[in-house]
Amino acid sequence: MLANIDAVADARRPLLAYAALVLEYVIRVAHPKTIVFSTFGVREGLLYSMLSDAERSKDGLICAALMNPSFKRSAGGSIE
Repeated sequence: MLANIDAVADARRPLLAYAALVLEYVIRVAHPKTIVFSTFGVREGLLYSMLSDAERSKDGLICAALMNPSFKRSAGGSIE
């Protein structure tokens, strides 16, 4: 079923079930009156606003790549 969702990148599809569980838990515990979904995700949300200026200035894609052990650096220092 999740494999048929074209709007979500293949790499993110396995995370949808976990995200749904977290969302379900938050709804059950917090009993929100309304829920607003951002098309920009966390970068535009509450968690992002809580980051320091130094953290916000970092490039999320590069940071994620550097933290991922499957990425390798070339002799020139760039990520392959």
